Parts: sequence; structure tokens; C-alpha cells
Amino acid sequence: MSYNTEFEDIMDNINNIAYGYGFKNGIEWANAAQKAREISWGTFKKYENVHNLRVRYSHGNARDIAISYETYQIVLNYQNDIENSRIRRRNGGGYSKNSRGRNAPKLPDGTFRGKPYIKEFVRKGKDGEEYFFRFSIYKEKNYLDDGNGGTTGFGYFIHIDAAPYWNYAKERLHEFHLIQTSYEYHICWNKIIESFDEANAVMYVWVNRYADLLDVLKKDKTISEKELVRKANKKSVLPSGTFRYKSNKFKNYEHKRKTISMTREVYNEIMEILGTKKPELGGMLGFTLDQDFIDSFVFDEKGKVNSVAYSPNTEFLNGVIQGEREKKRIFLGGFVHSHPGDFNRLSFDDIEYAQRIMSAFDMTYLFMPIVTSSYEYKTSITGYIVKINGSIEKVNINVVPGKSKTNKILNDEKIDENLIKLAEAGFNEMDSQRKESPVLNVDLNDDNQLSDDNVFARISNVIDIDYMKGCSIIGFGCGGSKGFYEDMARMGVANFYLMDGDKASFSNIASQNGYISEVGMYKPDLVKKRILDINENANVVCFNFMLNDVLDDNYVFEHIISKCNLKRTLICAFTDSFYAQARISRIALKYKIPFISGEHHEGGTTSELIFWYPGLTKYSRREIAKHRYDSYADGFVNNVTSVGSPIFNTTRLNALCEKIGLGMLLYDGYPTHAYCSFLNLKTENNLILIKQKYISEENVLFDYFENTINSCFDEVSWINPESMEDLDNIILEETYVDDTRDIFKKKNV
Repeated sequence: MSYNTEFEDIMDNINNIAYGYGFKNGIEWANAAQKAREISWGTFKKYENVHNLRVRYSHGNARDIAISYETYQIVLNYQNDIENSRIRRRNGGGYSKNSRGRNAPKLPDGTFRGKPYIKEFVRKGKDGEEYFFRFSIYKEKNYLDDGNGGTTGFGYFIHIDAAPYWNYAKERLHEFHLIQTSYEYHICWNKIIESFDEANAVMYVWVNRYADLLDVLKKDKTISEKELVRKANKKSVLPSGTFRYKSNKFKNYEHKRKTISMTREVYNEIMEILGTKKPELGGMLGFTLDQDFIDSFVFDEKGKVNSVAYSPNTEFLNGVIQGEREKKRIFLGGFVHSHPGDFNRLSFDDIEYAQRIMSAFDMTYLFMPIVTSSYEYKTSITGYIVKINGSIEKVNINVVPGKSKTNKILNDEKIDENLIKLAEAGFNEMDSQRKESPVLNVDLNDDNQLSDDNVFARISNVIDIDYMKGCSIIGFGCGGSKGFYEDMARMGVANFYLMDGDKASFSNIASQNGYISEVGMYKPDLVKKRILDINENANVVCFNFMLNDVLDDNYVFEHIISKCNLKRTLICAFTDSFYAQARISRIALKYKIPFISGEHHEGGTTSELIFWYPGLTKYSRREIAKHRYDSYADGFVNNVTSVGSPIFNTTRLNALCEKIGLGMLLYDGYPTHAYCSFLNLKTENNLILIKQKYISEENVLFDYFENTINSCFDEVSWINPESMEDLDNIILEETYVDDTRDIFKKKNV
């Protein structure tokens, strides 16, 4: 016996009760109840599962699964708990429905892994009108009923952020093409969308069908004549108005901060113009259709300005929007203007004018950053989002490179014809049968068959494995770093070029994670064997000899560097030779390849990591290790070994190198990824020290650690080389290097 009908009715009742309590749905209530200790964590997780099962069920993808008695009992308990709950959401000091939160549109972050990814389409109707669509796509947990409240899987959800004449069209869309959860709408298809290409095709077909529907609605005069005239006369024109400075404090709503990205060029231009002149200046922020970040700033130099107000020159800015300034069309993304002193808040007039702009453009939110600048206060820029209902949200501003890193679907992009046919067939089946095809109850944890989906399943929601397959590691030194190379393979890197002329010995067993069976084998061959045991399709090329002066740059380029996509390549210096480390750094400089080096200091007291990223980091390894280079130039020979450094020191160093290395590989394609944050926030701090054991005050490294006395080990210090006294007036190493074997050759020396 199934309890499908009862399940639907009870879950709808639970959501209605939660809505009456001021929550948008039952799971939001459960989250608040768990924090207030009204229900346990385990109970909350059960409720979370049945809530998401209801979402999956409402999409139609679970209609052929019978709801079990055990799940039905969980839902009954859920209903009983919420009916007897004391948890209410406060609003303005009293208990009432959260209408502000219910109506507020969800703002996508503009990123993909773990956060929404933005897709935009423009389609022309039969009358020539352009229809603009915007979607947020993300991959999240899907639920099938297993009798215990749900089995976790993953699938792509497509949120509808913007579609023309929405209030007229949404009522005519087939129930299986559209589903509403809370205040959000999703495209509904006849099965779980399992791949991103599949999601592209579903969106493409849905947009075309929607455009066809609008043509029918216009012909049948379903869309009011008033709406058509208003739309035709609007033509994306800014209303006249004023951004005005007021000293009133605006209420600070507590929200989890989102992130808006803008290019480094735009950020610099804003700071150079608005941050260095008198307050109450402004300009327009825009983006091109194939971007998901702000990539255009138009300074409104003809705007009206006085001591407390900035009035945009609408004639000039409307000309920009309509394409008179550039050949490419700029889409309005927001406005930025400056305030005096440290007043970094939006005034009520700012918010009111932003709402008028949104109304004119059919927008649901507008990016409204504030620049503050004066002689007394430091120049800064504070991000805000103003929503159509007048609420504001403070957001982080992320600065990214100007080149697009996304793969958005453009009007003329070719999508796999087979996928389009598959999407069409799915929609047609929904139209004709008004039910979905059966959903197979597949064991999502079945790892019996080797495939990339199985091998990388647990990290694919964080790291784009297909992207990582195109990345390369060039590794010099395969001793203690073998764990680093293995773990990079576990993160999807599929191309390795390894060079080391040393063979494994018995002394490597304790210090380099070695085994007796490996003694006598070349170290690159050992690493290759391990990598292929992780990913049998990996490309691993071994060079069982040392990097020395016999190997010129042409050899290294022809046999290794020319095989790689350099922006998605990491060159690693993991040797115990000063000359090899120095030359590897120069190879990275010469060919502009992201670089990382890792070494232990004498006795294993500390470990050192240096990274360099072309165009971002100022100092290379040579400047940071200036004393070392000077000593070797004077004839010094290093005799420091790994004696006294247990294996966990190497493991710790490898782990940090892996995070830094992953971030540098991802940066070309995903500059806003969480693991790339250090390249946006700590680029100048490219010397990192790990305290591996207690350091006495006599040690020269003592001052680099903030908590040396109270911390015995594992403290990490990110050091800005400019804080080192010996870097004053230093000559930077050449970015162009003729012959990397000339280690001590300096520019202008």
C-alpha cells in the first residue's frame, strides 16, 4: 500500500502552517525549531529529507514511487510537531507573516559549484520584439523514497529568474513544465537532469516554447493592450531622478552576505575616479550578455552634482544603454556613486530612485555600491543590493580578471541535436500523457563499476572534474612530494610530467611514505604507478633523470611545456637542490606558468611554501629567498637534509601545497571559487611558513608567528615579502629569461 495522496496533503498542510507562523515553508520552521532545541538534530535531518522528497515529488519525477509507511509516519510526526510548536518568526517586534521575505526574489551569486550559475537567453518573437530570459542553475541534492525519508542523489535544478510577460504566461504553462516551490519557479522536465549539457538543452527548448506561447497570447489578445503599449514605449529608458546624500541611518537587515563580482579594470576605474575626487559623483555599472559579472563602468561626467546630491544625466546614460557608446550592447547592472566622509550607507532617496529604475527595466534587484572618500577617511567601496520591494542587502564585492571564464549559451550557440530531441521528447510526453516516465530506483552508492562518476562522485559538487582533466602538473622532485601528486590525481588532474633521477631507498620508507617493495625503483615510476591506480586514464610521462645544465630550455619546452595549457598548469619545485629550485622558478617566469615550491627547514622546525601566479604576485622566489641566493653566489653549499623531520611534517606540507595548487589550477576557469580566494585576498602574501614544532626565541623565524609561545606546532603564517627589510630597493627578477641556467644573472646588474 502506498501513502502518496496522504503524503502530499500532509506536507502541504505543514507548509501552510509554517507560512502562517512567518516561515516560507516547513523546513525553514524545522531549522529554527532545531536551533531553539525544540526538536533534535536527527529529527531535523529526517524532516529535511521528507521536505525535499516533497519538492522532488511535486516536480513529477517521483510520481511512480510508492510512499512507504515509514515515510508516512515521519510526516505525521512532522505535522504533530509543527502544530504544537511555540516557534514563531518575529517581524517588527510582533508575530506576523513574513511578507517581506516571501516576496523577495532570490538573488543568484553568479557562480556555479555549490552556488547558482547564471544563464541568459535572448529570443525574438514573430513581431520582432526581443524576449530576455535569465535562469539560475545549480546542482543540489535530489531525493527518492527509500522508506526512511529519502535517499540522496544529485541533479540540476533550473530556477526561472526573469521571463517576459510572466504574469500572463505562467498561468498558461503546462503544470509539468513549471513548478512553484515557495516563491520560486523552476522548469520541470520528465526526469532528473543529470548533466549540464542536458540542462542547456532543456532550457533552450523551454525558452523557444515560451516564446511561441507569447506569440499566441499576443495574437489572442490575452496580454492586455495597456501592457503591450507600456512595454513598447519603455525601450529601457532611465527615469529622471536624484541620488541624494542623507545622514539618516538606514535599518541594517541581517542577511547572509552574497557576492557580486566585477572585473579588476572596472574596480580600479571606480576607485581612481570616484575615490580620488569630491563626493557625490557617480556612474553606471553594466555587463555584456555573455558575462555574469560587472565588466563596464560609465562615468557620468555630465551629471549634476552639489555637496549633498548627484543627479544622473539620463540623456547621456540612455544613449549608452541603447548602444550609442560602443558597438556591443551594455546591459544595466547598477549604479555606483560616492558619499562624503565615512557615510557608506544608502539614503532613502537612493533606494527610492533605484526602485524607479527597476520598475522601468522590469528588474527585481539592482547593484548599488557606495564609494566613500575624503581627506579624513580611507577610500573604500561598500556593496549593496536594492530589491524591487525596497529592501536592501549588503553584499561582498569580488574582483575578478576581465576575461570571461564562463560558458554561457548564446543565441547562435550550437547545442547537441540529440539532446534537443531528448528535451523535446520529454516535454511532448508530459503534454500527451500528463505523467512522467518511471524513475528507476537506482542505488546511488553502487561503486561496482569503475567510472569517473563513481571515482569523483564525492567531490564533483565542489570541483569541476571535466575541467580538472585538462589541467597539468609539471613536477620536479618525486620524493616526499609523491603524496602531493597522488592527491592531485584524486582531485581530477589527468596530466603529469614528472622528473627525478633518484631511486627509492630504505631511508625513504620513514621519511617519504615509501615501501620496501619500491626500493630500487625510479621515483617518477613509483608515482606513475600510484596515479594510474587512482585514474587509469591519466597521462603520466616520466623523466628518470635530474634537471641539470645538460638539459637546456628547448628540451624542457619541447618535451613538457609545449604539451600543456599553461594557464591550467602548475609547475612544482619539490627538490632538495638549491640550483634546481632556482632554475624551476626561472622556468616558471620565462613561460609564465603558475609556480609552487615546498621545502623543510633544518631539523624540521618549519616548512616553507612559496607560490607565484603570473600577473598577480609581485615577488618571485628569488626576491623572497634573497639571503639564500646571495649565500650561494658567494660559494655557500647547503647541507640541510630531512633528518629529524618525521613523515607528518611532509604530509602537512603536502596538504597545504595541494590546497594552494588546486586554487591556482582552478583560477583560470573559476576565479571566484572558494579555493581561489587566496589569489584574490592574499596575493601579496606569497611566502607561507608552517610551524612544525616549537621554536625557541633564539630562532630567526620566531617573529613570523603570531602565537609562538602558546602554540606548539601547526601554526601557519602568510607573509608579505615587502615586510622583510632586505627587500628594500630590490631589483625584481626578469619576467623574460633568456637562459634559465644562468641562475645569478640579474637585470641591470
